[in-house]
Amino acid sequence: MLKDPFDSRDIRQGNQRLNVLYVLAAGLVLAVVAMTVVNLFGDIF
Repeated sequence: MLKDPFDSRDIRQGNQRLNVLYVLAAGLVLAVVAMTVVNLFGDIF
């Protein structure tokens, strides 16, 4: 019997994996922005 490709459990696991990627990406972006802001203000002051 073929497995249902739209099995809710698989979808939920996929979403969790995507959420982890989004959180990691957001963290990286925030870190880069924070470093940029610190460097800019460090140069200004």
